[in-house]
Amino acid sequence: MSGPKVVRVVTREELLAQSTAISARLQEAVQRWQVAARDAQDLSDEEVAQTRARQEQLLTELNADRFAEFNLGADREIVFLRADTERRRELAAACRASVRMTRFRVAQNAATLMAALGEKNATSDSELLRVLDLASRGKGDMQAVEAALAAGFRLLAPPQSAVRETSAQRDLAARLADGTQDVSFLQWKKSQAAAQHVAADARLEAISRQLEMLRLLNKEAAGLEGLETRLQVCIQENSNEQRSMKLDTLLLELASAVHKEKEIASLVDEASVVLAELSRPGNDQSAELLIQLAAAIAARDLTSMKHGMQAARVVLTTAAAAAAAHARRSAVLEGLAKLGYTVHEGMETAWTESGRIVVQKPGLSGYGVELAGAPDAQRMQVRTVALNLDRNTSRDIDAEHLWCSDFDKLKGDLSLQGSTVFIDKAMRVGEVPLKVTSAPMEHPVQDASTAGRASTRSGRSSAS
Repeated sequence: MSGPKVVRVVTREELLAQSTAISARLQEAVQRWQVAARDAQDLSDEEVAQTRARQEQLLTELNADRFAEFNLGADREIVFLRADTERRRELAAACRASVRMTRFRVAQNAATLMAALGEKNATSDSELLRVLDLASRGKGDMQAVEAALAAGFRLLAPPQSAVRETSAQRDLAARLADGTQDVSFLQWKKSQAAAQHVAADARLEAISRQLEMLRLLNKEAAGLEGLETRLQVCIQENSNEQRSMKLDTLLLELASAVHKEKEIASLVDEASVVLAELSRPGNDQSAELLIQLAAAIAARDLTSMKHGMQAARVVLTTAAAAAAAHARRSAVLEGLAKLGYTVHEGMETAWTESGRIVVQKPGLSGYGVELAGAPDAQRMQVRTVALNLDRNTSRDIDAEHLWCSDFDKLKGDLSLQGSTVFIDKAMRVGEVPLKVTSAPMEHPVQDASTAGRASTRSGRSSAS
């Protein structure tokens, strides 16, 4: 048994609201992951199905009121999806950069071969020259380009009349005629690539990765085409010193651009999650803010997104706190009504406005139970109080014992409804004299069932 207590009440409604908000964030994270992975062309139907299955499993936890398990699992899944999105982008950028480098080297080989064919006036095949010209500019079908390179190399070989043809050479010629690369051709390409050190420059590969990452982050990134043009200018620069300086400058600018786009992409993800929460039913009072934040996301405006998120979080936090406080007060008042205490209409409002109320139980005249605390009702003090200064104090202990018994019943009832009562501080019965306060205000009396219906909190079934 105990006397005055300081308690905290955590209702099912409060826990459900928190988990529902996290569920909205998870849904948004899954959708954004799917879009980003498809943009990187690195997503299978099986992977989508596995992610959806994990999401459904988490929702099973939520539907079973295992809020803590759901929250922990959902937060982990969100972190994983964001990391996986970044990993897929990096892999896609590296893969596309490799294709770029292949084209760079093929372009150098094609240009060198065209020059050699021109010097020797070795061919008048317009189709061959057309394909090689496309290849020298980084264009054309790669299979056709490889065949053209092989054919052009064959034209530069000594004429058959100049050498004695062996069976090995005949085999080589046959393979080249079929468009098949042989060891000699591969060695020639390798030597050409080594000679043209521009294509082998490590900075070119880094620049290619940055350009592809920039395109993955934002296909319409400002100056993207201009950066591509500058790369071509760098490649065509004859002065090694000038080329090196231009490549360094371009690499630095690209690194800065990618960093900024990653910051924007991260903020877009974060703002989209906030927008998803703001869009949930019950947040109609924030319609204007929702429109503003959606516009900021569409414009990818860092400043507007930051301001919009800050304002949205204030609205969401305020609304969540108000809903939680209402649920706590309603849960306690409904529980007291079930125990036979007189719950007046408007009592919750009076509690919010004055910070305290007193409830009485018929049959125990001269005493009541005081509920006091801040408007958010996060912590409340509950205690037996006397309503008359001039009374028989020998009844005080009995009144405290009665309330302590009822308090245990109240805890049990709240537990059945999915709520939990934590006792932060408790004093012994009789440890302090009873506080004397005025009698509660008179209002039309409601019985327990009416009080329960008046409350917006209706327990597990209505919140489910």
